[in-house]
Amino acid sequence: MKPIHRFVTAITLIAATACAALMMLAGCASSGGIAPHAQKLDVAALLPDAGAPVDVSDNWWKALDDERLNALMDRALAASPTLAVARTRI
Repeated sequence: MKPIHRFVTAITLIAATACAALMMLAGCASSGGIAPHAQKLDVAALLPDAGAPVDVSDNWWKALDDERLNALMDRALAASPTLAVARTRI
C-alpha cells in the first residue's frame, strides 16, 4: 500500500470513529425538563395604540416642503391614469 493511501485510510478511520463517538454522545442527551412556555396573548395587546387620528391629505408630500419632490410628484400624477381610465384598459 502506498504511503498516501495509508494516510487517507488513517484519516478516514479517525473521522469515522469521531462521528460514531459524537452519535453515541448525542444519544445520551436528555430532553427532560424542557417544557413549552407558550402563553395565549390578548388580541388587543397586539394592536397598536389608536392614539390621535392621522390626517393624510391627497398632497401629503407638500408638507415636506421639497421642490424636487413636488416636481416629481406632479410629473408622476400627470402621467398616472385615473381609476376610470385604468378600468377601461382592462
